[in-house]
Amino acid sequence: MVTWDAKGQTALSFQEEPSKGGDQDCVAGGRETFAVTLAAGSGSDEVERRRELVQLQSSATEPVVLHTNSLEGNEVVARGHKNRSLTVQHAGRSAVIAQGTTSEALSGTSLAGPWELRSTLSDAELKTPSRRPKELGVLATLRCRK
Repeated sequence: MVTWDAKGQTALSFQEEPSKGGDQDCVAGGRETFAVTLAAGSGSDEVERRRELVQLQSSATEPVVLHTNSLEGNEVVARGHKNRSLTVQHAGRSAVIAQGTTSEALSGTSLAGPWELRSTLSDAELKTPSRRPKELGVLATLRCRK
């Protein structure tokens, strides 16, 4: 729900925002985002206020992508993709997730808060820093609680 207090002549615009492109394996889903703009005017003065309205379905996905920022032993660490398994630490829990698989280990935790993603580097990545991933990511599935 979005509410405004306005005086004078008012006008409202409402439009669905396009989904963001990018890696289709790691994209948000299960929700629609709308831009709502209210314009209020009196005489020659006009003020606009824009709000974003998100409608969630009963299940949604949200990418968690972090830039890698350290090397510990033979693991690249993202604190703050693809073709590799990840160790995910969040909300006091840990899960090892192979590419294309899912885990219930983080079920019931909030999306908010600190995350840590780790992935073992190949021999080539250990020898050649430019081959190391610049970011690591997982696709979190969100479920609405009733």
